[in-house]
Amino acid sequence: MKFLLLLFCSFILSVGQLEAALGPLPVAVESETVHSGKVTPDRAGMEARLGRKLRFSERIARKQQKQAQKNGVTDGLGVASFIVGLGSIMLLTAGGLGFLTAIAGLVIGIVSLGRINRNPEFRTGKGFAIAGIAINGGLIFLTLLAYAIIISAFN
Repeated sequence: MKFLLLLFCSFILSVGQLEAALGPLPVAVESETVHSGKVTPDRAGMEARLGRKLRFSERIARKQQKQAQKNGVTDGLGVASFIVGLGSIMLLTAGGLGFLTAIAGLVIGIVSLGRINRNPEFRTGKGFAIAGIAINGGLIFLTLLAYAIIISAFN
């Protein structure tokens, strides 16, 4: 069980490091169009500057950046941390496995908060990440406190 938890935590950390190393795809911005006070890159101007048509990956990255600037992308790890925290409460009352899932949720929440702080203009969901960290951290603290009280009661 410890091996699976260690494997899961190392996977989550490696995904965050891989994304940080790769970063967002570069998109050339030369010509810009003003729509309702917002400046958006013009596809024809970018293609003219590059001297070629945009690649498929560049068009997709450009579309994702436009969408992210419009409403932001909620970070899935922040939501996952929050949901794992709620599930940990149920598992803690059901059989005591909530402590292990709370540790995993805490790690996921910290990774998510780091990702959001690294790219605040493209990612949202900071509230979910903070709530997940608070719930999971609180569960870990309360579980350790309960174990300490139980151990001291029997000594």
